[in-house]
Amino acid sequence: MRRSMADALSIICEIDNVNTRSELGKSILRRTKQFGVTSLFGGFAPARHADPAALASCVFFSELPKEWSKYYFARNYSLYDPTVHKFLASSNAFDWREVEREWYVAECSGRVMNEARDAGLKSGFTVPLIPLDNRKAAISFAGDQIDDSIESRAILSLIANYALAKDLKFQLSPHPPIQPKVSKREQDILNWVAEGKTDWEIATILGISVHTVDKFVRQLKKKFNCVNRTQTIVIAMKNGLLG
Repeated sequence: MRRSMADALSIICEIDNVNTRSELGKSILRRTKQFGVTSLFGGFAPARHADPAALASCVFFSELPKEWSKYYFARNYSLYDPTVHKFLASSNAFDWREVEREWYVAECSGRVMNEARDAGLKSGFTVPLIPLDNRKAAISFAGDQIDDSIESRAILSLIANYALAKDLKFQLSPHPPIQPKVSKREQDILNWVAEGKTDWEIATILGISVHTVDKFVRQLKKKFNCVNRTQTIVIAMKNGLLG
């Protein structure tokens, strides 16, 4: 896990050095090829019945095959895409194989996924995201066969969270960098959260109540200006609080 976190931090540092929105997707794609990723897409949830222009405005980066991208948006496929339906209904990251059942329930959904396969997007992993303004967003990694190991999924999820934060920085006026300071107890809990432990497990390890763990986790999210644990871990890593 230490090696994986070091790899993730290296990728995040490169993302942090990107200067323009157009470079963001290219930088992520370049660094995630080691996981089998050959295509990448990030965007906010589209309004139902949005026209092509409105759909395009929801995209914050797209590194998809050009012909497939044109074809997909021209046909408003986001309305039928089962991966879009899945991320709108859930906050958990998912492998595209998890929506396979939906392909057969709705003919149009099956068409979208089968045509995506023909375009080279045979395997995918989508990370739903919720920024501070509560709009739903997602970043999808795709390729012929992406690495579906637990460690790789964890790294891709971290990258997705940081990528969204970076994109929002491009959209908003500059803010002073976050340089959080944490107490010893907060650091202990942060370390165990980064290891993937639940509140109950952390409480047992540290000999404190689950309520106390939850209180400290909420304090950390507020201190780091984050909306979930994954974003908190990313900011902590970026600030050298996690080894």
